[in-house]
Amino acid sequence: MKRLVQSLLQRIFGFERYLFLFAWFKTKTLRWDPNERDVLQLISRMSEQSTVLDIGANIGIMTVLIAKRVRSGHVHAFEPIPENFRALTRLVAHFKLENVTLHHMALGESSGQLEMVMPEQQHVRMQGLSHVVQPGQEVVGHRYTVPQERLDDLVELQGVQVDGIKIDVEGFEQFVFAGGLGLLRSCQPLVYAELVEPENRRFSCELFESLGYTVSVAQQDQIVPLDPSRHRSHNLFMIPPPT
Repeated sequence: MKRLVQSLLQRIFGFERYLFLFAWFKTKTLRWDPNERDVLQLISRMSEQSTVLDIGANIGIMTVLIAKRVRSGHVHAFEPIPENFRALTRLVAHFKLENVTLHHMALGESSGQLEMVMPEQQHVRMQGLSHVVQPGQEVVGHRYTVPQERLDDLVELQGVQVDGIKIDVEGFEQFVFAGGLGLLRSCQPLVYAELVEPENRRFSCELFESLGYTVSVAQQDQIVPLDPSRHRSHNLFMIPPPT
């Protein structure tokens, strides 16, 4: 039934208008969504002056919520898929957010281009599941060739103290982190990452532990060190070492 409703709405409004309306609705209701409590923990730990990276900004829901939190700070939002980026741009303009810089690109461990896909399931375009196409992978959907840059190479972030990172790039996180080691070492930001795929999760956790971070999870209103025997959450917090 859910897919049928989504399919009808995408046809009635047109896909790009549907994305904007859905994003606007979620910015108004997300704080009451029990599935989003973890990422709200990251936002609540940012100060009004913080600089935050939203990597995999998608249609801008988290970008807006973070920007409203860091009113005297700044948000850099990264989104490579064209339709998603246009919805993100429209949402930021709708809320008149002047503390957001939008980057129409993917991030990875090298500069160049990436092949990405927005899957389609039961005639519904799944913008939230857009991901990098792996070799030999067959996915029904809309394909794109997008620019990719290294986080450490971005001129806009040179000399900037980054305080927080929210990243959700559907299994590509390890490559983004590999291209941003300099920033991670120098800024030691608090990082929130959704890590589902085992190899991606293992690599990312080991990388942060090598930098002195503590891999942690949210429990109610607290963030506690990860205990693999007890915690099953895919939503991880990388807590920087004390300064």
